[in-house]
Amino acid sequence: MRGLAQYIFTATCLLAAVHGPVQVTGGPVDATEGVFRAIPFAAPPTGDLRWKPPAPVAPWNDVRKPDKAASDCMRPGARGAEGSEDCLYLNVWPASGQNNPVAVLLPGPEGAAAIDASVLVKRGIVVVVANSRTGLMGYLAHPDLSAESEKQTSGNYGLLDQIAALQWVLKNIAAFGGDPKRITVAGLAVHSKTPLAEAEKAGEAFALSQNAHSMRFLRPMDAGDLVQATVEEHFQPGFTGPAAPAIPGVKVISLPGNWAGLAEWAGLFEK
Repeated sequence: MRGLAQYIFTATCLLAAVHGPVQVTGGPVDATEGVFRAIPFAAPPTGDLRWKPPAPVAPWNDVRKPDKAASDCMRPGARGAEGSEDCLYLNVWPASGQNNPVAVLLPGPEGAAAIDASVLVKRGIVVVVANSRTGLMGYLAHPDLSAESEKQTSGNYGLLDQIAALQWVLKNIAAFGGDPKRITVAGLAVHSKTPLAEAEKAGEAFALSQNAHSMRFLRPMDAGDLVQATVEEHFQPGFTGPAAPAIPGVKVISLPGNWAGLAEWAGLFEK
């Protein structure tokens, strides 16, 4: 009975917070069962946008109202690559009223399915769960990619996705009952930094193992095959930096446990 009561309470909070379509960066969105699902915060990082910083979304006119979350970002799996390369989306669980605390959860390789947002929502916290590129698609460094970059670097696309998601939250979260000055982030990519030259050398060696002598050959290859090849080649891309910049009003925390223990640490998001 306790579980049923908690479900009813959470569902009531969600329904009370929904007031029809909401205008966000790009166009209008609406909720299903109280959750705004699969909102794009950047353009799909596919084709020519693969291994590039997140690009702005293309505007849309019709109300987006998906009934399920977008796919997690692509990663190796036991039976081949899992997830999708088109994955830069986020889900929002709104709260009733205004100026509520906001929890931004960045699950990384674990994927959004690993997170039960209801444990925070029932405490009046607006919850955002955002995808970001991981592994090969998020952190490949290569001399060609660095040459393409305005900052002459590569291997930090996943972190740039997370920063883009945070920028989206700052601009749009007030429409969902959240306070852009009370944002707490968990799961921000924190890696030991690999020197760029070292990461580029490793990335170039991986590309050559796939018979790709340049990005002109590697970029069009099937994403699933490439992601799975990282397992076969024992290749793990290294993060090259820089660290995420400090953003006013945004507090970054590291959870003492994993996502399954989120309820235990809910108080960290209420301050």
